[in-house]
Amino acid sequence: MFKNPFSFNGRIRRTEFGISYALSLFFIYGFAIAIEGFNLGGYQLIVLFAASYWFMFAQSAKRCHDLGNNGFYQFIPFYIFVLLFSEGHTRSNKYGADPKLSELQTNEVQLITPAKKLTLPKGKSKETIGSELLSGILLTTLAVALLSYFLGNDDWIYFIIESILIMAGYLMVLLLSFKMNPLPHLPIYFIVHRAIFSVGWYVVFLGYEIFSNNLTYFDFAAIGGDLLYILSTFILTYIPYYIYKIQKKPNLIPLEA
Repeated sequence: MFKNPFSFNGRIRRTEFGISYALSLFFIYGFAIAIEGFNLGGYQLIVLFAASYWFMFAQSAKRCHDLGNNGFYQFIPFYIFVLLFSEGHTRSNKYGADPKLSELQTNEVQLITPAKKLTLPKGKSKETIGSELLSGILLTTLAVALLSYFLGNDDWIYFIIESILIMAGYLMVLLLSFKMNPLPHLPIYFIVHRAIFSVGWYVVFLGYEIFSNNLTYFDFAAIGGDLLYILSTFILTYIPYYIYKIQKKPNLIPLEA
């Protein structure tokens, strides 16, 4: 389950859809409570709301595909009950293979295949990856710091430009790391890679703010907002990762007969 949760292509089962729908409602209402109860705001909440709705619409579209219907069927009133309780097609349809059969095949392969450790890209060491990430984090922090100095950080224009700079910073890391080559197929690696960038960027930028504003105390009440900030940054990094991945697919050379 949850192999491509933000993709609108393919099919998913009732179980995955039910869990996805519950998670979406939990996060959407949770963010709404956070805004009202903790007086939170900023681009991070916009990103989190957008990601939650994107996730819900993508999973609903794939559930519609499992029933052999177009993804727009999810907007029919009360069609949610059809998505939750109807049995999907037992064979392949025009939207893809039967997800139940695909899961069974995947589980069989995992049973006979030994678990693998986190795999690094070919020719990359931990030191090289760390230096590339640090370069992107520092340049992103510098760009956002200059933005904050000249524009301030109290309006929506700042939050929009900050989001663009964060995405550009991670895209720069990918360009620096892979030099316009296709990304290797290492899903777990890039989840960890994006997480390190997100946490590292926030820690460095927080250090800059503490230094520039001469803060001498730690506000424990703000930890929830800090975690939301890191999560929203992690979500933002998916956009340049996805754009780079689809733009740099390996060129397949057709075999001659």
